[in-house]
Amino acid sequence: MTRTEAEALIQSILEGTMPCLRPRHFWESCAEEGFTAQDIHPILRSHEMRGAPEWRAQNHADRVRLVGKCCEGRSTVLVIDLRTAGPCALVSIMVDKASPRKRRAT
Repeated sequence: MTRTEAEALIQSILEGTMPCLRPRHFWESCAEEGFTAQDIHPILRSHEMRGAPEWRAQNHADRVRLVGKCCEGRSTVLVIDLRTAGPCALVSIMVDKASPRKRRAT
């Protein structure tokens, strides 16, 4: 899957034409990291894809990592398994540890 194809699928998820599963392990990840369901759409709407889609044979899906801002403005990584046939699935959500942090004034 190319980046362009992945972006088209993400747009389909936003439009509601592509189903996207939210399994229990995803909600556990949300709770552990302090995110809610309201954080998903802002990231899907305005994100940057980190790396190229990665084929995951065991899931029959291409995994993408989207970096965006959650409702609180934190830099966040949303991991999604994209499928052209069948539903996509949210995998995990976490604080983006690779983004530069502001230092406190001393």
